[in-house]
Formats: sequence, C-alpha cells, structure tokens
Amino acid sequence: MNKRTELLSQQLVAGDPSVLGELLQQVRDRLLRIIEFRMDRRLRGRLDPEDIFQELSLVATRRLEEYQHSNDPMPGFVWLRFLAIQKTIELNRVHIGVAARSLEREVSLNQSPAIANTSAELASHLLGREPTPSQVTQRNELADLLGAALKRLDPTDREILELRHFEQLSNEEAARVLEINSSAASSRYVRAIKRLKAEMLKSIDQST
Repeated sequence: MNKRTELLSQQLVAGDPSVLGELLQQVRDRLLRIIEFRMDRRLRGRLDPEDIFQELSLVATRRLEEYQHSNDPMPGFVWLRFLAIQKTIELNRVHIGVAARSLEREVSLNQSPAIANTSAELASHLLGREPTPSQVTQRNELADLLGAALKRLDPTDREILELRHFEQLSNEEAARVLEINSSAASSRYVRAIKRLKAEMLKSIDQST
C-alpha cells in the first residue's frame, strides 16, 4: 500500500467521508483484480469486473456511515475488499443461480492473462528459477500444474496463498482479513509456501 492510499484509509477510518472517492480510485486496479479472481468463470462475457466495481462504489457510499461508526473499523482497503467480494458473490448467485464457493471452489488460474501470468511466476519461483520466454509461452500449462497443486492443499493454506499472491494483499492486510496477528499470518504463509512447493513437484511428476 502506498503512502497516499494509507493516508486516505486513515482519514476514512477517522470519519472523513470526502476521501472515499479518491481511495476507491487509488485501489481500483487491486479491487478489479480481486473481483476478477473471485468471479465465477461462467460469468465471463456476461459481466465485466468494471460493472461490479461500479456497484461496489455505490454500496460503499451507502454503507460508509455504518463502517465509520463501527467499534473497530478495519483498514479502508480491507473494508472495500470485503464489499467487493460480497458483491461478487451476490452477482454470481444472481447470474448463475448457485452459491459462490470460496475456499472449496474449483481453482481456475487461466481466467485472465493477469492471473495466468501470476500463477506462472509463482510456479517458477517455487521451482527455483526465473521465468524464461518458453515458460511464458507455456504459462497455461504452469497454471494448470499450480492449480492441481493448490487443490490438494489444506483450505487454510490455500486461503493465505490466494490472499498474498492472487489478491496481492500485504502480510498486514492478510492478517486483518484472517483476523490473526501479523506474526501468525507470516508463519502461516511460510508454511503454506513449503507445502505448495511439495505439491507442485508432485504435479510435475504426475504430468511426466
């Protein structure tokens, strides 16, 4: 989180409603990425993440006073993330007619070029090498291998990895989402990375 975003978040928590619009624009790209990651893939072509972001902005405006008067307001970005996921789940249900899954949902890492690129980079990192041009070309294959490895993880391990890598939350933001302290979030992340690496190697062995 940059300094401007952090300042706006603090001002929002302190009760200044005038900063909401700027804060939304500051974190727009991050929220769009989260929305895209959490959208049911069957909605692609039917609903644009930008549409959900616009609805999220309206919801945030309506619920701002409620947020500012809560006993322990969460950081501004974490609150907006919560609203974004809530709205995404709601629209998943409206358009698909099924309850959106979170940790138990099918892991799909080829939903967009951005997510596929992230998965390929993470896979390459786990394998101890930098992405090469050939790996970029094979990013979907790497994404599939990583998806298979993620599915075999415990839900708590998968959750911290989703927050840190695919939603790109900081350790402190992830800790707040998980309602644990930063040290516990960091430990959980390190443990999850080790387990994912082991499962990634299994995926490679099974594919050869």
